[in-house]
Amino acid sequence: MGLLTSNSKIPEKSQGHFKKAHSRGILAEEYSLLIHDQHVTSSGYHSLPHVDLLSRDNGSQSIEISHDIPPPDYEKDETDQVQSISEQLFEIWQTVQLRSVWRPMTFVYLFNLFQVPNVAWQSYLQLSLEFPGWILGSTVILGSFMTFAGVLAYKNFFFKSSWRSIYVWTVMLTTFFSLMQLVLIFQLNKKYLHLNNYLFSLGDDVISAYISGIQFLPLCIMYMRLCPVGAEGASYAMLTTFGNIALVCASNIGNHVAGIWDVSNNALRNHNYHGLWRLNLLTSTLAILPLSIVFLLPKDTEEQDKLAKSQERSKVAGVIFLVVLIGSLLWNTCTALYRVLY
Repeated sequence: MGLLTSNSKIPEKSQGHFKKAHSRGILAEEYSLLIHDQHVTSSGYHSLPHVDLLSRDNGSQSIEISHDIPPPDYEKDETDQVQSISEQLFEIWQTVQLRSVWRPMTFVYLFNLFQVPNVAWQSYLQLSLEFPGWILGSTVILGSFMTFAGVLAYKNFFFKSSWRSIYVWTVMLTTFFSLMQLVLIFQLNKKYLHLNNYLFSLGDDVISAYISGIQFLPLCIMYMRLCPVGAEGASYAMLTTFGNIALVCASNIGNHVAGIWDVSNNALRNHNYHGLWRLNLLTSTLAILPLSIVFLLPKDTEEQDKLAKSQERSKVAGVIFLVVLIGSLLWNTCTALYRVLY
């Protein structure tokens, strides 16, 4: 045990506790420190470095006050505390007002909304081309692998590419291969290309799945960078829901659009494709339209960070964002209930 003065050297294993005591404001000019490596407690010797504060009164030492300085807990941090639900909702409201959020999410929503599927295509493969079930199943499995391959391709080859350029050329490729379904509908693949129906349709589905994988990863990166600190989970769920609910809306739109022309099962069994090729042409063309607002999407992470630093907000845009999100959820829920009940 020894008296710690201004010229004293703190034992090495007690330096951390000395700093902790200093940070707590324990040390002051009117105190001096006594540090023990061991001290007696009711249960025996305590190995924790022990600090004695000696109060000075006109230069003379008075009563000794003993304090055990516990080891600092570096793992606890106020910023790591989980926010309450009300705080997370407030963070979400603040987030959706940001120009760096509602601009790219507007593009994401409209892009997914215009991915209207040709709902009669699977019926055509089964009823007109008479594809067995195992072939359709194997196509789905292979498509899943190709989606994963597209994610890897983006990571290894396109990671530093502009997000806008990626969406432009992937949409053009997707539209091209979607229009190639007209070749299968009119059986031009057999007449001129001498390709089997299954191989031709497989190529279309596989390449489309591969392109979807390339488009997937940039959105995930953007979603994560848009989330505010402390409400990452709730914000990420909200942003992904906003994008995915548009795909469900697109599927419902596809069901309504299919009623414009006759693409019923009877028409397909009788090889009446007048409605099918028109529906295919319409759905393929709709996918191109979102490219007109691709400027809403940041070029890359650097441009997104610049928008985030500006902290530009719009309450009107935030309200529209939430109205579209809630309205889409209600519409899809009501549509699903209607189909089940009626």
